[in-house]
Amino acid sequence: QGEKEMKKVIISLFMLASLSLAMEAGTKSFGGGGSLNDLTGDAMMLDVNANVGYFAIDNMEVMVGLGLGGTTDDMTMNYRLGGNYYMGSMYGGATYSGGDGFDDGALDFRGGYLMGCGEGSTFLNLYGNYHMSMADGAEGVLSVGFGIVTFF
Repeated sequence: QGEKEMKKVIISLFMLASLSLAMEAGTKSFGGGGSLNDLTGDAMMLDVNANVGYFAIDNMEVMVGLGLGGTTDDMTMNYRLGGNYYMGSMYGGATYSGGDGFDDGALDFRGGYLMGCGEGSTFLNLYGNYHMSMADGAEGVLSVGFGIVTFF
């Protein structure tokens, strides 16, 4: 009886391990995503971005990217520098944004989940984001978004 239970536990652990991602040092990524949210009822905030990443150490990604963001009436280009830490299919991280229209810059704190798209290294990226402008008197904006990312 105990031997059957042990086999079930071992098989379950192997199945769980096969579902989680292991991001090894040297892995590269390419991805993009976007979010749209209502700020005041009459202005929408849009954020679209693309980035490349490199895993300097296991599960720790350093990223650079370009983005287009702001209200639908006033969009600006920006650059992004940041990183993510991966825990299986989940991750958390932060980026700094700067550029034209970002006199003081901005910080983004993000947590997300990667869902596999078939058999391969492409994933649907679902995330929550907190955008905090570093300008005086600016308020933070909470949003949800999605994108695609591939690892190679």
